Amino acid sequence: MQYYSELQSAGTVRRGAFTLVELLVVIIILGIATVIVVPMLANTDDLKLNSATRQMVAALLYAQTNAIATQQTHQIVFDTAANGYEVQKQNPDNTFTIIKHPVEKTDYLIDFDTAPGLKNVVVNAADFDSTSIVRFDRMGAPCNGNGNPLTDGSVTIAVPDLSNTIIIEPVTGRIRI
Repeated sequence: MQYYSELQSAGTVRRGAFTLVELLVVIIILGIATVIVVPMLANTDDLKLNSATRQMVAALLYAQTNAIATQQTHQIVFDTAANGYEVQKQNPDNTFTIIKHPVEKTDYLIDFDTAPGLKNVVVNAADFDSTSIVRFDRMGAPCNGNGNPLTDGSVTIAVPDLSNTIIIEPVTGRIRI
């Protein structure tokens, strides 16, 4: 299709333009694309929740495997008021300090209020035998915040209208959603 005027053999001038059919096809394609794309962009809370859940499971697994690898107790302290958690290791004097994030090389402290892309994610509840701390001993077995073997442990995170509960099995430390 040519978009400039050209002189035809009969001496008439013909202007190049889009036909009505071509315009309708383009409008229909744009309409279909809008119907498909706009709902995807409108609400991404489920994606945020799944991302936050994966991050939290990764932190739990990291603490557990690090406890086994270093033969030091590791714990995750959940703070519902601050809307986040931190991963800590036990020092020889039995105090705990925050460890470094394995990728970011900063303190392993997650704050959902300031974490990029996780707006609206909330730590609703953390209950590990009535404490908000889960520890992993040198064998990777889960304990509550008092250091006793875990009998029941879960943490619930949510976005408006959706939530995920991460459960840590007693004895084995198996983590499931």
